Amino acid sequence: VGKKDLSDGCVNVQFIEKSDELSWQDIALQKMTDKVASLLEKGNSLSDIAVLVRTNDEASCIAEYLLQKDYNVLSNEALKLKNAKSVQFIIAMFTYFVHPNDLPNRLFLLYRYFLLIKESDQPLQDAVNNMNEDIETLLFNDSKYFDALKRGSLFEKTEILIDCFGLVEKCKTEVAFLQALQDVVFEYENKKGSDLSSFLLYWAETKKLNLNVPKSSKAIQILTIHASKGLEFKNVIIPFFDWKLEPKTNNRIWCGTKNIQAPFNKLPIVPMSYNSAMNKSFFKEDYLKEKMLSYIDTLNVAYVAFTRAREGLFVFAPKSKEKKSLTNNKLSDIIANVLQTAEKPNVDSQKADFFISMKNDMVECDNNLFILGKQTNQDKDDSEQSEKLQINLTYVPNKRSKN
Repeated sequence: VGKKDLSDGCVNVQFIEKSDELSWQDIALQKMTDKVASLLEKGNSLSDIAVLVRTNDEASCIAEYLLQKDYNVLSNEALKLKNAKSVQFIIAMFTYFVHPNDLPNRLFLLYRYFLLIKESDQPLQDAVNNMNEDIETLLFNDSKYFDALKRGSLFEKTEILIDCFGLVEKCKTEVAFLQALQDVVFEYENKKGSDLSSFLLYWAETKKLNLNVPKSSKAIQILTIHASKGLEFKNVIIPFFDWKLEPKTNNRIWCGTKNIQAPFNKLPIVPMSYNSAMNKSFFKEDYLKEKMLSYIDTLNVAYVAFTRAREGLFVFAPKSKEKKSLTNNKLSDIIANVLQTAEKPNVDSQKADFFISMKNDMVECDNNLFILGKQTNQDKDDSEQSEKLQINLTYVPNKRSKN
């Protein structure tokens, strides 16, 4: 927390055990939304909350989860039209019209169909089982839709697909994305015509196709830690604190051969796969340097993440199965060791003051949950008591004229 005095702030670290049914990440997502609801109940606004992650894939996962819970989010990854499942379905259908024998696209189209439209529990299996079926017969109950799709303009095709498959009802959290896709298609058709192949090429090559959300919208911000540098938020949630200190095994690193004996020094540099075997090779020095740099990078990322919060920091991490030493590869396990030591300070006198001070700041602790400081309440503003998804989700078919 950004202040040294914890009387006005709170640090909450929770270690999660996976269940037979759910992974620790699934449980962390549930606990994240519980924490969001708790923060709102205490009078915070959605815009007072930021969720920090390490990768764009994590950002997309969290954004999708929060959108399903009807929370408004702001995230570069989350607001990409290409990440919306309903939009992916329409683009896959367009691709089928142009390339009906494209097997990967056929599989993806069927997968999205069984997932979104049929709400199958096994969409991938159903897609594989129906790979050889006639798409027109399988997907279109009424041939009039398929005939209209063949005749219609690019914009009309989009509207027909939305109507035919009931995408507004099936994908309620993505209606704004469907409207944005209609805007993109309408603008493209006005400027460049209605050729489907050309539009698909444009779609594949255009990177910045995002949902436009007013900057004034109250929303949970989802950012990578790298993007959060220099920023400050009232409350920060880190849902996936599962960061390894060492580089990934088999990561490629380039090693110099200047001080290596022949014949291994014929090339000035050589690519090596990072693994523990390097520690017993001619490239031990490169191995140790790469390991040290990875440790430093992970610690720096943690420092940035932990210092973004002004009042509340909430961290969810996997619980280690075993009690391990501080040489463990996961930063979360090291922090667990530190917090457990603070809970029962039995350390040498040089460190005792630090741990006793931490123990005094803890208001609640057990094997899985550690809370330092106290979370403050604030008066609720009536206008902020219900801050669910604020993008206009009322679907109105865009019957536009090109004239």
